[in-house]
Amino acid sequence: MFNLLLWILIFIPAFILGEVCRLLSPIVCLFVYTEPRYDRVKRLGKVYALLPRTNLIPLLSGFNTHDNNTDEWWYGCYNEINLFKFIREWTQADYERSVLIRYYCRVMWLWRNSAYGFNYAWFSREKSPLKYVREYGSEASGFWLLLQVYESSFQLEAHIPLGFRYFNSINIGWKEHTGQDKLLYAGRILGLRHTN
Repeated sequence: MFNLLLWILIFIPAFILGEVCRLLSPIVCLFVYTEPRYDRVKRLGKVYALLPRTNLIPLLSGFNTHDNNTDEWWYGCYNEINLFKFIREWTQADYERSVLIRYYCRVMWLWRNSAYGFNYAWFSREKSPLKYVREYGSEASGFWLLLQVYESSFQLEAHIPLGFRYFNSINIGWKEHTGQDKLLYAGRILGLRHTN
């Protein structure tokens, strides 16, 4: 019960912080630097590669995700699920040639993951042992609900069908990110998704 009350208490400040960061992201994305990073790159077929990757300057790092570069919207192939065909068809050459495309991709990444760095620093929880798990339905189709309760946190994920192959994706509580020491605050109550 304490963890649920804590999550509710954090929701309003986390929401406001996320919206302020979303509003400032187009300005923040102007302040970047590039450095080499060896990482698994989805755009290259999930192979490990050393590439020049873009990040926000350290002073603004809280706007970015705590576990990825600011250019991940491009290297993670998120343009391939965009509503607009011309964005889905951008190539690596287009990306490297165009300052505007690179800027757009940075803004999209920060809008997709608004205030992740701040949330991780201020609202995260320590990992703790799992107490119990409850799952109903099927994640692949129809209604699905997964509740994981830990000693110091919880995570509730759900897919609620809306019709016409759309569903609402819910993810609240605290979620794990691979390779991270703490659990990130999750506050997605509304997340329109489309089944493939």
